[in-house]
Amino acid sequence: MQSVSYGPVAPENQDTKQVPASAPRRSALLVPLFGFVVILLGVGIWWSTREPDTSPTDTIAGTGDGAHMLSAPRRPPDTTPEPDTSPPGTTPDHHHHQEMGPDQDRIVLSWRHAQDLDLWVCDKSGLTECVSHTRKTASFGGGTITLAMDIWEGPGEETTDFRSVNSGTIEVWVHNYHQAFTSTLVLNSPAIVYVYCYECLDDDNQQKAGYVRSVTQNSDDVSIGFKKWWKVGEFTWPSGSMRAKWTTCVTDCYTRGPLYQTPAPTTSTPEPTSATPEP
Repeated sequence: MQSVSYGPVAPENQDTKQVPASAPRRSALLVPLFGFVVILLGVGIWWSTREPDTSPTDTIAGTGDGAHMLSAPRRPPDTTPEPDTSPPGTTPDHHHHQEMGPDQDRIVLSWRHAQDLDLWVCDKSGLTECVSHTRKTASFGGGTITLAMDIWEGPGEETTDFRSVNSGTIEVWVHNYHQAFTSTLVLNSPAIVYVYCYECLDDDNQQKAGYVRSVTQNSDDVSIGFKKWWKVGEFTWPSGSMRAKWTTCVTDCYTRGPLYQTPAPTTSTPEPTSATPEP
């Protein structure tokens, strides 16, 4: 009998399923998928490293022809003060434009080195009556004097406000808390005190309102020794027909400080004492 051959017999355990020639290979499918993943990664990296848009979000966008307004709310303003880049001994512009309210005067201390400076104001008639980091507000001279903030480490700025002060003389001092004023320190980084008043006279008896002047440390004024105190000047209320006058210290301005000074004598006449002692 003639045998009929049906093709080669597949070996045992061999998969006999034939893959059609037109079916795509698995590796061919992975190529476009891999490319898509690479594109996504590239977009993510670009988005994370792009420069942020710092323009206000409610300004006009587009080509500048007012095409549309963005509806997103404005981001909160940055309240961080800009750094003072003016040369040492000069007056930054923002200190020239402070206005005072009625019967308001102000002293601002500014310094750029790392030491701890403190602003002190003291009643000249009794120099133990002071406003400083040890006592931030007090009432004397007919008004109220307040230190806004005590800065423990420089660079820094401290402000003392005078409200409704109308009598007496108040001295302005700067204290180097941890170290001392030296000619080298003052030469390289002098402290500056800015003086303001509602209405007053300056050193030249010129009438001022708002900014009066700045007082800058001078290294030539610092003598050899351990000088922790700098007397800046003093306010006097009233001064003739003017409500106040500012006078800058020009001699012996680096001393042991107000707490070691002899208070100014009073103008009142002491009461006479009895010639006969009481028993």
